[in-house]
Amino acid sequence: NNFRASTNGNGGTPGIQNAVFDTLPDLTGPVLESIDVLSNDSLLLQFNERLDPSTAKTANYLFSSTAAVDNVIIQEPELSSILLILSNALDSGVIHRLTVTNLNDCHGNPIAVMNSIEIVVPGVPDYRSVVINEFYIDFSPSNGLPEAEFIELYNASKETFNLKNWTLGDLTTVSTLDNHIFQPGDYLIVCDIGNEAAFASFGPTQGQNRFPSLNNNGDNIILRDLNGSIIDQVAYTDDWYKEQSKKEGGFSLEQINPNRPCSGEINFIGSNAAIGGTPGTENSAFNNEQDLDYPLVISVLVKDQDSLEIIFNEPIDTARLNDARFEFSTNTSSAGLFPILPELNRLKLKLSSPLDSGVLVELLISGIADCSGNVIKDEQSVQFALAEAVNQKDVVINEILFNPRTGGSDFVELYNRSNKILSLKGWSFANKEMGQVSNEKVITQEAILFFPGMHLAFSESSANILKEYPLSVQANLIELADLPSYNDDKGTVVLVDELKNTIDLVDYSEEYHLALLDDVEGVSLERIHPDGSSTDQNNFHSAAEAVGYATPGYQNSQFSAMPLFEGDIKIQPEIFSPDQDGFDDVLFINYQFNKPGFIGTLRIFDQEGRLVKTIASNSLLATSGRFSWDGTKDNSEKSSIGIYVLLFEVFNAKGDTKLFKEPIVLGGRLD
Repeated sequence: NNFRASTNGNGGTPGIQNAVFDTLPDLTGPVLESIDVLSNDSLLLQFNERLDPSTAKTANYLFSSTAAVDNVIIQEPELSSILLILSNALDSGVIHRLTVTNLNDCHGNPIAVMNSIEIVVPGVPDYRSVVINEFYIDFSPSNGLPEAEFIELYNASKETFNLKNWTLGDLTTVSTLDNHIFQPGDYLIVCDIGNEAAFASFGPTQGQNRFPSLNNNGDNIILRDLNGSIIDQVAYTDDWYKEQSKKEGGFSLEQINPNRPCSGEINFIGSNAAIGGTPGTENSAFNNEQDLDYPLVISVLVKDQDSLEIIFNEPIDTARLNDARFEFSTNTSSAGLFPILPELNRLKLKLSSPLDSGVLVELLISGIADCSGNVIKDEQSVQFALAEAVNQKDVVINEILFNPRTGGSDFVELYNRSNKILSLKGWSFANKEMGQVSNEKVITQEAILFFPGMHLAFSESSANILKEYPLSVQANLIELADLPSYNDDKGTVVLVDELKNTIDLVDYSEEYHLALLDDVEGVSLERIHPDGSSTDQNNFHSAAEAVGYATPGYQNSQFSAMPLFEGDIKIQPEIFSPDQDGFDDVLFINYQFNKPGFIGTLRIFDQEGRLVKTIASNSLLATSGRFSWDGTKDNSEKSSIGIYVLLFEVFNAKGDTKLFKEPIVLGGRLD
């Protein structure tokens, strides 16, 4: 107390009187600032100044319990702390108040009024004795809470703890908690020191100089006791909100049941509170119902030739992994099972022999228990495979929604047209600018399998896609953190594999849509056949009105198989009706020649011989392909119901010519 930082403008006063020189006598008594509980029978008392050793020995140390002092040891050379050795041990988990009287400082001033402090001999915390109960990661726009992050702790045990020297943080920033007696059922709000006043009105609050910055899309929050043992851990993502609107900000993530022996995504949800959260009080999502459901396998990921990652819908009891049973349809078996931290809902399974690529394996799982003791009783069956290498056109861009309704999400659907089992790991969607692939957005780093004949639709909001298109197959919708930006009028969708090879590329345009549509907002562009060219406008058409103008996750409404036929030309169907009901909306003109190099002109005439539509004019043809007609005229008007004539003229440089003249029937409902 007799030294302090110099107030001299130069920073010090060497050789002259100190700038802080003061001859005024010390008239203030000592203050008891803190008490460290070293054990249940020894306490270290910290004071704000040097003490008179003689009065320290004779002072009164009065406890609210039956504890008594056996020995008093003043700590030298500081003389500002006293070690008390007790004659009988303090009960753990009980709050004791110690009051000190008849103690003087070295100037003879008696102890001040602030001479008593509550202490506790803390219980030994178990895992989740204290839980990370609520946290606020995206405070903008606020619904009423302070615009600052916080983490709420809750004492879910029956023990009382002192949080002093416990740590709370993420993987980069750790804060050390101050002295705080934490009783059963208590809440504590932890925040940045600058926001302590803003949260104090909600309940007990502790501001920290090193409060971690919580990432909006995901982070790992860890609570440790003073010995460094993990008491609770939350590895969250923004998917835990369960609602897209809450993910966009202004709502905390609340734990549903703090009394579960372990937690995770299944036990958190976005707050239902009107102001966006419940710091310092019971969570709005609180539900103390007992967990009676056994764990479910969500997926199996093939990590390499001899190891799998099994993902469950909730955390698993890792102490009972020896009870797990695995039965394979091949000759492999389990060679070791290990938990994957910190999620606890993932297990690594080592295999006794390597997998063969492209071979589908069935796995039966039983004996796994969750943290509440619920065991998988009936065998759960899952399938997996070691993926094969992907080649160009194995997978095609099958459907694109590039102009969604207001507030909606774009989506891109892929179709596996190969007979291979593929993995999406490392694949990306991208744009094409100035002839170069750009703006790549990774689909996933997980080994998600893509089976032959499977449709998968990718968007930034699966909830929005389901709302806008109720016929969507939910299991085939995959939500991504980010898709490339696709313009509403025209652009390019590129699919790139893990090695940066282009698998497929589609240049789209709103002009590909049916000209008769008054509004193409919310209408997807569907591929007519996966074997057709990605660069052929005739291979794309607007999704049918009958399905809601899009078919995410299942076969396109305008799908038409490529027919096998004899001869040079095949018209299908015999009667078409372009009424957007998803049935024979488009007329297809299929052709095949025995040699390349033909140039073709394809036109449609009415019964009076008047030109209605020019579909192709002196176009270089492939040896086989197809054209399509949606029933519109060259001026984009709708053609009338009736009989039309197709005239298809082809020739090559050798002078070979062919002329095809076929009747066409355009049908429809009569008003």
